[in-house]
Amino acid sequence: MKFTLTTTGLQAADDFSLTFSGSDITGTANTLFKVNGVLQNNQRAIVISKAQLMAGQIVVETVPLYTVSISAGGSCGTTGRTFSFKLEPVINNAAQTVVNKTVTNTAYAETFTFN
Repeated sequence: MKFTLTTTGLQAADDFSLTFSGSDITGTANTLFKVNGVLQNNQRAIVISKAQLMAGQIVVETVPLYTVSISAGGSCGTTGRTFSFKLEPVINNAAQTVVNKTVTNTAYAETFTFN
């Protein structure tokens, strides 16, 4: 599985992060993710921070997994302004429906699951 994350308009006053968690078919693997090509050793869950997202596009890849859950949450720090994020999943080498969300100053939380 591969997930490409981008944001538009995300600023320092905003609050936003994504948490990835997953499991292999046996539930025994400890290293599950790569972030921008760097293996995240002994991590069954990873957090993609606002600072990472503000720095540019993030690509999260997985070892062969049975399931991946992505929890996204945050809010815009300025009333009347918004930012957006895009999640582009590729499962079994096939592009899936792209997730596009706009975040306002109202708290946002959503979980996406991929098998």
